Amino acid sequence: MSSGGPYDSISSMEPLLPGKDMGRLKESAADLMRKASSLNSMLNPHTASAIKELLRSMNSYYSNLIEGQSTHPAKIEDALNKALRE
Repeated sequence: MSSGGPYDSISSMEPLLPGKDMGRLKESAADLMRKASSLNSMLNPHTASAIKELLRSMNSYYSNLIEGQSTHPAKIEDALNKALRE
């Protein structure tokens, strides 16, 4: 069932850690943080709050999917709301 590609197994991608020279990685991370901050300042606070709520359940959905669990987003939202009430 192998496609013969360079990333057929996890071991072909290991180690999955950054190398010793992290200059470019740190620079990219700082640039991403600046851009995210700039984007956040452009949004109406109500819009930003609504987007955060959508992303919260979407992130849970895709995390579960990666782990092999197909949990419907509505069920995730119900569970998150229940946890907040308790």
